Amino acid sequence: MRLLALDTGKTKTFAVLIDEELRVLGSSVTGPGDVSLDPSLILSNIRGAIDAALKEA
Repeated sequence: MRLLALDTGKTKTFAVLIDEELRVLGSSVTGPGDVSLDPSLILSNIRGAIDAALKEA
């Protein structure tokens, strides 16, 4: 089993992929994800963080 967690905020979007032993398989930091921003920018940063974390894994 794997778990992908996201943390979005004013300055960055952080994604981390872990396994059942809590080992980090991949992680990534992209641009901001604050709700006051343009939704398309937020989604782009989220997608970028997810893609990069999965690629690193």
